[in-house]
Amino acid sequence: MKLKKMINAGILTGLFAVIVCACGGAGSLSGNSSAAPDVPSGVTATQGTLEEGVLINWDDAGDAEYYIVYKALDTPESFKVVATRVMTNSYTDTPVSSGRIFYYRVAAGNGNSWSEPGTEVMGFALKGTPMPPASVTIPVNQIGQVTLEWDAVINADSYNVYRCDVKYGTYAKLNSEAITSATYTDTTALADKKYYYKIVPVNEYGEGAESVIISGSALQQIPVWSGTVVLTATDETFGEKVMITWTAADYAATYTVLRAPEVEGAAGEYAVIAENVTGLAFDDRDTDISDKTPYYYRVVAVSSGGQTDSGLSDAGSVDRSKPAQVNPPATVRASKGSINVITVTWSEVPEANGGYSVYRSSSSSFTLPIKVADKFTAAAVEGKISFDDTTMAPVADRETYYYKVTAWSVAGVNEVESGMNASSAEGFTNPDLPGVPVNIVGSMNYTDGSITVSWSAADSWTRQYTVYRSDDGGENYNLICQNQTGTSITETLVADGGTVEAGIEYLYQIKAINSLGQESALSSDTSAMFTLRVPTNFQVTSKYNYDWYCTYTYTVTWTAVKGATGYEVGYYYSDEWHLIGIANPATTTVTFKSPNYGGGSYPVRIRSINTTPDIEGDEDIYSDYSAEVRP
Repeated sequence: MKLKKMINAGILTGLFAVIVCACGGAGSLSGNSSAAPDVPSGVTATQGTLEEGVLINWDDAGDAEYYIVYKALDTPESFKVVATRVMTNSYTDTPVSSGRIFYYRVAAGNGNSWSEPGTEVMGFALKGTPMPPASVTIPVNQIGQVTLEWDAVINADSYNVYRCDVKYGTYAKLNSEAITSATYTDTTALADKKYYYKIVPVNEYGEGAESVIISGSALQQIPVWSGTVVLTATDETFGEKVMITWTAADYAATYTVLRAPEVEGAAGEYAVIAENVTGLAFDDRDTDISDKTPYYYRVVAVSSGGQTDSGLSDAGSVDRSKPAQVNPPATVRASKGSINVITVTWSEVPEANGGYSVYRSSSSSFTLPIKVADKFTAAAVEGKISFDDTTMAPVADRETYYYKVTAWSVAGVNEVESGMNASSAEGFTNPDLPGVPVNIVGSMNYTDGSITVSWSAADSWTRQYTVYRSDDGGENYNLICQNQTGTSITETLVADGGTVEAGIEYLYQIKAINSLGQESALSSDTSAMFTLRVPTNFQVTSKYNYDWYCTYTYTVTWTAVKGATGYEVGYYYSDEWHLIGIANPATTTVTFKSPNYGGGSYPVRIRSINTTPDIEGDEDIYSDYSAEVRP
């Protein structure tokens, strides 16, 4: 820049220059004129780069000795001078409010002359999160998607898009990854559904201010006839109408039906006779159509995105001598919760002189229906017809079925069936009560020290069992097991952390329960008792003692018995049994000396003992004695 130092920069002269420049014009002070410099070019202002100021830069202006900076708030209209005699090519306007818009212009000065101010530029300071996006738009007539576009935010690194079904509801973020461009396409929007959107900018400080809320919706796909397309019109089938039916078109929301009269053996000009048809059938009941005269019918599939061509055509006609097709029953109901039967009831149709047909489906969309009653003619009771559907096999779980009913009209040898109800009646069955468990058996396992109670499965729809036990001969039963899915339970002895004791007779009863929580009656009872086992591996040895009395030492060993609290060892001497008690169930050996000279052939035996039954009145429990053993 070709700058000259100001030698004579008088305060008064500068003040007059500022006053005149503030008005936006170029000129010179009276009596001291010089050539005005060029208008500054290349003026820029920072937009959100600084947090508390705006930096204005410009290019050198020819013959400029200094510069003057103008500023306007919010709109580029009323400019005021904010700096005079700026000796460089830049100026920082600080402090300024964060997020507020400012406009700047720069003029060049030379002596007492100055140029016109240059073109205005916009600048602002921004501290923290970004400002909201502006100019959010959604193009109309988009098929299958909603596209959002907005103006980029200067200090935004990315954007998040939020959507809600209602304007002031809870919004959910749509994007899983950061959006780095100023556009987003919502491909999850349902057709013809209005959504509300808002855009939120993001930078290192977090999410900024939200944009204004904007609404949009996606159009449906344009319908397409696909696969085998069939359109049929009845030919002299009904006495009051022509029924037109057709196969569905993909993406169709509604259908439009057109009709043309026959002209010289072909279709004449088509005219619309029905719009917004939501089903796949339409009854042309126009009383002006001639009897037994062909008319041609076409169908157009329509969606919010567009429509198909008219597709196929077919000719149909009415025969006024045929019976009229009556309407189906207005209301249909189906029972809920009966066992293996659903009672279907419907309102009487007085014109149904040919009876009724009942259809059933296992799906709510009524696909693959079967006819369970044909031309049913039961008498009406209080204006209602009833039919008990017992054709379902017994079911293991609650099973839901759907029903529709048609009405028949008869005239002469002709009969006509009505259409089905628009909506199906929902009913469900409950399974039979589960059978009572049988074949209950209680058994012991000496090795494990347990009692196992088993039974046969009640029936195919039983889901679990409840087991009850009595230890007082059947006077009182207590619940010991529920939600049992198998057909047996095993109980262990108290000594092993279980709940049963040796020598006590227990009675067991079982209930079966199905998936609905329905219970069978109690089974008959069965008894089980863990008896003490005779000690096994019983052995006796003796050793001669060279002592004064010439005695023998006996050594007796055996295997421990589950459920025993001790043992009793006896040896036979002098016409009677002498007993040795062992109170520790873990002890499996004992020694003793013969009581006389030269002894050594006494018979020895053993048995198990349980001394701890806790049932009132019970005594100690003993096993049988083992066989007698001599050393």
